[in-house]
Amino acid sequence: MSYKNLSPSYKSFVMSLSSHVEANTYFEAVKHDCWRKAIQCEIFALESNQTWETLVLPKDKATIDSKWVFKIKYKVDADN
Repeated sequence: MSYKNLSPSYKSFVMSLSSHVEANTYFEAVKHDCWRKAIQCEIFALESNQTWETLVLPKDKATIDSKWVFKIKYKVDADN
């Protein structure tokens, strides 16, 4: 892949995008301070909003699984 035909400003933009890496798993994410901070913020928000409660399930019921999804949000202040 060559960047030689890109304008300097677009080349800078593309290079900044490719320097950020999204974690694919929780174990990859916790190796990086920025993702650990994001996880802490998310857990705090879930707890503050009383999103769940811990209890003992009846034997005939199953838990609901969840998973972390790590995505970098670009233009977070833009109206989408």
